[in-house]
Amino acid sequence: MTDPIARPLEPGPLDTDPPPERELPDLRRLLIRTCVGLFLVFVLVTAVGLVFREELIALGSGFVDLLGPLGVALGFFLQDAFAFPIPPDIYTGLALLGGVPFWIIVAYGSVGALVGGVVGFYIGRRLSWTRWFRAITQGRGRQIHNLVERYGVLAVLIGAVSPLPYCLACWSAGALGMKLRPFVLISLTRIPRIAFYLWLIELGFLSVV
Repeated sequence: MTDPIARPLEPGPLDTDPPPERELPDLRRLLIRTCVGLFLVFVLVTAVGLVFREELIALGSGFVDLLGPLGVALGFFLQDAFAFPIPPDIYTGLALLGGVPFWIIVAYGSVGALVGGVVGFYIGRRLSWTRWFRAITQGRGRQIHNLVERYGVLAVLIGAVSPLPYCLACWSAGALGMKLRPFVLISLTRIPRIAFYLWLIELGFLSVV
């Protein structure tokens, strides 16, 4: 029986629609958004820490007591595999306030992100022929899908370190036939991204806590 991965997309209801334009993100604007986003992370963490200092410390302790560093790994796994709506940096911040050492948080977050990315990669590969997946790549995920289709591993790198939803880059990489090895190697850039964002969070908290 032929593997559905190797088959071209079968005609479906969406195939009767006119082909969408090859819409790509503005890379210059994306770089600006990334820089602004980093600044806002620091400002937001500092402001929240000033207003809710005691509550955040208690919440962080409760998070660590309940889930420990595994909660950080789970947060990154869910977002990178399934586009879970809660940003995983919330979990890293809570773990930091709960007393988990910086590099332990980075290690658990990195494992969760890498495993989640690979799961997302295979979701894209196995489900690329479905109507559901075509709807995503012709809808909210169109720009990212087109970016991966055009630039390959470079687009995955952009997704790994930028505000773009990394999960959609993982799905598109699998769907478009990217090899697993280069995908995993590029996904390792999630590690410095996790460390850098956590450093910003630590810097913001330390200024008020």
